[in-house]
Amino acid sequence: MVMQNSIKVSGRVEATLKDRFGNIVGNRVRRNLVVNTGLSQIVDLLQALSPRQVKFIELGAGSTSVAAGDSALTDDVLKTNFVTD
Repeated sequence: MVMQNSIKVSGRVEATLKDRFGNIVGNRVRRNLVVNTGLSQIVDLLQALSPRQVKFIELGAGSTSVAAGDSALTDDVLKTNFVTD
């Protein structure tokens, strides 16, 4: 018997703009694509096949449409440390 499992991963980005006093002046939520290399790393982590941890996330912008096979950003906008415990 063959057992097949699947997971569904989606990305969501929320940006909050604050003024110099800390008051929220804007908020945007957008869907984001998790590319194949990211999906592969998530599966490896879930199956304990990789001792690597997710160390950072990176967001980009550009005029080119994103594709699941992308492995680099055209224009990186934000790169931040991401700690997993």
